[in-house]
Amino acid sequence: MRKIVLSFLAAFVLLSLCACGKSSSVISKAVTSNAPDEDTVQDDLINSEVLSGYNISSVSVFEIEKRQTAEDDGTDVVYVNLTGTDDEENFQLTGSFVLTYGLYNDGWLLDTVETTEFSVVPLKAPDYSAENLVDGLQSCGFSDISNISNLSIEEQTDFEPGESSTSITATFDDVHTYVTYHRCLYIVYEFDQDYCMWFCRHVDEISTSEEWADLIGEYYCVNLEDGETDGGVVIWDYDGTTVNWYFTQQSDYLRESDMIDVSTMSEEEWLVNYQFYGDNLDYYLNGYSASITNLAWNDICYASTATYSQILWGPDHIYAMLDEEDRDDYSRVFPYSIRYELFPVTD
Repeated sequence: MRKIVLSFLAAFVLLSLCACGKSSSVISKAVTSNAPDEDTVQDDLINSEVLSGYNISSVSVFEIEKRQTAEDDGTDVVYVNLTGTDDEENFQLTGSFVLTYGLYNDGWLLDTVETTEFSVVPLKAPDYSAENLVDGLQSCGFSDISNISNLSIEEQTDFEPGESSTSITATFDDVHTYVTYHRCLYIVYEFDQDYCMWFCRHVDEISTSEEWADLIGEYYCVNLEDGETDGGVVIWDYDGTTVNWYFTQQSDYLRESDMIDVSTMSEEEWLVNYQFYGDNLDYYLNGYSASITNLAWNDICYASTATYSQILWGPDHIYAMLDEEDRDDYSRVFPYSIRYELFPVTD
């Protein structure tokens, strides 16, 4: 009797195992048969870390070149080719990719994306607006250009979609507080596929002229320390090429000598790049800083390097440097104050 019962239990267990194995096989086949379809693979690729930053919105070519699905291992490797454009149609992206899926409890999930071929080409020429032109020129070393007007663009190369280099001639007025530079520049742009942007790569200066019309005139000087005039008259004169200072009477503080044009510099640029050392206006020495007080920087056009004067010049005021101050070993202060106020000479 005991042998009969044991035989029955063994047969029951064997039948149960067979049934479970069959059920598992059916579920596996059902899941693997639902491997990602073509639309899912395309969406997964576009939204992957590899391509999500390109904002691909239109796909002209999507091809599954080959595919290897291993049902037993729960892996699906898909080889695809894709061509698409961004949402603003500024560039076209073309590439070949390998997508690897894994089978999990939640179904097929994308594990990795490998890039085997990749290129991005522009579909549009660079933006030649004044704002973008300023940014491009500043990145190419023309840091003093900040306000452009009367802009005229002439394309030197006929841009065709897919070309990664183009050039223009830009004619414009570079406007500053007291001077306007009339510039003509030859500019080369190159497309960077890593950033999907055009960058200014090279600039040649064809011609530049300047206009200082707002400064022309005669002024007499009032010393603000005593309220007296020095008897000298300052003349701003423009010969069509350069601006010159002339004085009708010699003065310790009003002397033509080694003047540098700072009209296109900001106060920050001046303090970072220039300091007075001895007889020369040298480049900024690392480890020191400078500051100036009582100074309306927009009123400055020229600076004198003469050791006995160290003057900053403008059409309305002349600033004299006071005694140098040392704060500590790493800080140097150059305070300025108004030495002379200039008043137009009237008939």
